[in-house]
Amino acid sequence: MPIKVCSRAPGVEASTICKFIPEVCKAIIAVYKDKVLHCPKTEEDWKEVAPRFSSSWNYHNCLGAVDGKHIAIKNSRNAGSYYYNYKGFHSIVLMAVADATYKFLYVDIGAEGGASDGGTWSNCSLHDAVEDNRAGLPQPELLPNDDHPVPYHFTTMQQNPDTINLITMCACVLHNIILLRYSHAISEVDYEDPDTHDLIPGGWRTEQHLQGL
Repeated sequence: MPIKVCSRAPGVEASTICKFIPEVCKAIIAVYKDKVLHCPKTEEDWKEVAPRFSSSWNYHNCLGAVDGKHIAIKNSRNAGSYYYNYKGFHSIVLMAVADATYKFLYVDIGAEGGASDGGTWSNCSLHDAVEDNRAGLPQPELLPNDDHPVPYHFTTMQQNPDTINLITMCACVLHNIILLRYSHAISEVDYEDPDTHDLIPGGWRTEQHLQGL
């Protein structure tokens, strides 16, 4: 919910909201992150991810869909073009790996907006673990109706940057909480039609009581 919306509450100033939002985010992350957002670390864990891509998308030996999102920020006074991205605004980058049900498996938050996609990936901890053979990835296996082993792989799918990092991580944790514990609320958020793959707008875009979220 935007700060300007929160500040409409009687007696609550925007400056006060700016102070308590990071504290609320820290509390949510501290309590829920390890319970709902954790990356597989063993071959057995990764092998629980791959079959869902096979059954849902007919895409085999896939360990996760990787994609990035530019989170707009207000550039700090001395940052120059460090956070300025190719889309024409200042941002930090959320790079995430999601499973076949859109649940986050891994998130990396905070790369400067001016970084390339390859640079963002190569500087994250998951990349380092994969390159150093510490990620526990499975060995190559046969595809259906084939006799050549194929490697498991990944595929693609206005504040201080530190505060944006915190809020973005909190949003990722809340995203997984909704998927895991409040499935009845999924219709309120945007979701993908499993047959056409079109993005279906959630109720928050049209229902008045959800406006401003």
